[in-house]
Amino acid sequence: MKYKKIFSIVCVSLLILIFSGIHAFAGNSPKDGPNILFIMTDQQRYDALSIAGNTVLETPNLDRLARQGAYFRNAYTPCAVCAPARSSILTGCTVENTGMRTNDRAYYYDKEAVMTMPTFDEILNENGYHCEYYGKWHSQTSHTAVYKNPKQAAKNGKSVFGHGGQRFVHLDYLDEKEPIRDLKVGELYDTMTKRPYKTDTLDKHHGMTDAELKATNERFPQSDMHGELEILKENSLTAFQAKETIEAIERLQDETFSITCSFHFPHAPMLPPEPYYSMYPAEDMVPPVSIADDMKNSPYKNANGRLRTPEYSDPEKIKYMISNYYGLVKEIDDWVGKILETLNELGLAENTLVIFTSDHGEMLGAHRLREKNIFYEESAHIPLMIPYSKSSKVINAMYDLSNDPHEMNNLLGSNPEKELYEERVENLRECLLEWLKKNNSKHVQGVEERDLI
Repeated sequence: MKYKKIFSIVCVSLLILIFSGIHAFAGNSPKDGPNILFIMTDQQRYDALSIAGNTVLETPNLDRLARQGAYFRNAYTPCAVCAPARSSILTGCTVENTGMRTNDRAYYYDKEAVMTMPTFDEILNENGYHCEYYGKWHSQTSHTAVYKNPKQAAKNGKSVFGHGGQRFVHLDYLDEKEPIRDLKVGELYDTMTKRPYKTDTLDKHHGMTDAELKATNERFPQSDMHGELEILKENSLTAFQAKETIEAIERLQDETFSITCSFHFPHAPMLPPEPYYSMYPAEDMVPPVSIADDMKNSPYKNANGRLRTPEYSDPEKIKYMISNYYGLVKEIDDWVGKILETLNELGLAENTLVIFTSDHGEMLGAHRLREKNIFYEESAHIPLMIPYSKSSKVINAMYDLSNDPHEMNNLLGSNPEKELYEERVENLRECLLEWLKKNNSKHVQGVEERDLI
């Protein structure tokens, strides 16, 4: 019987490439290393990509990233919860070692020491990189001093790296672009943008007026909001975070940089603006097969408020969530395309290592569940891709495992005796080329031409 490995650490795959590159040129000018563009979504499951076999959702730009290099089909989050996963991705350490076991340990938590090790950007900063970070942080704020973002706080004084900081900066932007208006019939206010949205039937408060909602004194969490956000697409949070990233790339084109674009979506609230709201009509969506699971023998039968939210067990209502989720992913794909085009236009693509991943997935009605927090495939299995470029030359690191079992001494990179290993490297290249040719790989020429030493 074949058992599924229930978890893995995406950050090990991801950070080993970054760190081996860092160690390869440590002590030299940062110009010896590549730029780094790290793009991370929040709550994007592994199959929310057309390259992963999704026959409804179209993600041509993310597919292109996957085809250009290493596409990790079996990447799993270290923990299907935001802050714990992000602490591992940032540091390359397990949740056990970061101590970031729950979301309430993020930002300014100081009851005990957590996340005491450096992040990859702190190491890059020590080696001369200019580091900036845009979008959701959701980790320990004590690690953000390395970021040189021009805007460090919202107008209300909230740090961009504090709880809700990125939301407040976006609200400042919306106040200029789209002033708050009165609600129309069928609308409620999105608690994140403070702008109107038209509710879907899945929305917990569908059919209620704003006055009726306030009279209930109920909590109105992001996860209960489903519908169409009534703002222009160019003013959405995804657009805002992408445009901040593009501006940073343009401004830093003559420096060696590490820029992170941390999109909030497709996390709740699932409120895509047009045209994304209508791209995947709810009536055309197919509910997950496992929505019929009675969960009688599942360790997660009480997870994520399942018994209090029966609407996510409804095969017809869940179609709206799938529709909105796909719209949010499609919006991200469009903006990733614009970010990559900026690299191309500025001549930076060949010397920029791009990494794309997500912190965890989304159940999306599978097993009658929403959100994450559990280790079903939909929650734990995530996308990860690292396209090849000239910058990859600082990543073919080599270690003598007999004498260096912990891989602390890279024999290549900046090692002054690296020429001693040239014959071994070429032998390994030949083995790799043989395997690539056998499997009809399109990367044969790239490996043949790459400078490995």
